[in-house]
Amino acid sequence: MILVGDYVLGNLDIKTLFKKSPEEFILMNLEGPLLQEKFIYSPIQKAGAHLYSTKVPVELQPIILALANNHLMDFGIEGLKSTYSYAKKHNILFVGAGENLRRARQPIIVYEKNATIAILSCCEAQFGTAVNQYIGVAEFGPWLYAEIMRLRNDVDAVIVSSHAAVEDAPWPSPRIQEFYRSLIDVGAKVVHGHHAHVPQGVEEYKNGLILYGLGNFIVDPEKWQELPNSLWSIGIRVDFAQKPIAWENLTFEIEKDDENNIFLRESHESERIHHQKYIDTYNSALSTRDLLDALWQEVAVRSFYGYKAKYMNFPTDRIASIGFRERLKYARDGFLKLIAATVGSDRLAKIPHKDYLLWYVMFACESHRDSIATALGILSGELPDLRNKKSKALVDEIMPWTVKI
Repeated sequence: MILVGDYVLGNLDIKTLFKKSPEEFILMNLEGPLLQEKFIYSPIQKAGAHLYSTKVPVELQPIILALANNHLMDFGIEGLKSTYSYAKKHNILFVGAGENLRRARQPIIVYEKNATIAILSCCEAQFGTAVNQYIGVAEFGPWLYAEIMRLRNDVDAVIVSSHAAVEDAPWPSPRIQEFYRSLIDVGAKVVHGHHAHVPQGVEEYKNGLILYGLGNFIVDPEKWQELPNSLWSIGIRVDFAQKPIAWENLTFEIEKDDENNIFLRESHESERIHHQKYIDTYNSALSTRDLLDALWQEVAVRSFYGYKAKYMNFPTDRIASIGFRERLKYARDGFLKLIAATVGSDRLAKIPHKDYLLWYVMFACESHRDSIATALGILSGELPDLRNKKSKALVDEIMPWTVKI
């Protein structure tokens, strides 16, 4: 089986120059529904873009789509139905969404090379999560432990495909690392992570494998060309028939030629050498908790200044130039205004609906909430500031667009 990252292509076509065995499954995150024609579907109200695709390269069959993410429900129930219809028509397997919470959490089981593999798909809470009897995607949580333990004795391997990260950050948060390791502790063989849209680390942990983020597998290069490391991705080929499991690393490139054809190919040798340096840099932090803590704090504070403070209506015009104690006061006052605004219908009516959606996603999503709390903890002095010259230099190098934040 080959595990890859995010797939979202709109209505574009792509040529896949990557070859694989016809018996080999490929598991990818479908970032948004599969629509027949975008204009016949109504987008939901949410913060952020509405993503979709109109096709999946069937030459990659057999394909498994992980559906649990923050964009699958961008076009509501009809978008999900369209996804089901397309997948069934083309014999594509899928997991992670359903007409109610129970169905969204159900695993699928596949057979490959004499191995029986169970796959669960889940995500951080954002938009479109299933609630009791309401349609949507599966949010991750404690239910995963019971499900992994139920499955582990009946199959050769359990994969948990998880959509969770701070976007564009090459490192996971320490809490995500602890959570993913705990899934291996209770019996998962592989955690298949995605959502950052850039490659993150790959870690062998005990008898399992954690893929924190594989990057953009297939996307529209026009929409991602300004972000470094967003147009190449990691793929992991896993042989579950081996005991312990055997795996190898692949890297892919997304390109557009002079005739505007988009194609996917495996990296050339020179590209692999360059990518391996990047991979080694972020992998080194996964085994050094002090460094990971420092990098996470660096990313959290920069993302807070970069956009989260603005989303929360915290004052951003002065915040970069004032002292820590005064920064905390502004953050506290902004938060109190948010709470106060919910008291009384007259004040409630003055808040634009889009602000509620932004605030919701900042609080509902574990990674957003964690990064905001980390940043405020550092700026207030409540948390020890672990940032140092090494963490600053690494973030400057791999996230250059944040240098001036």
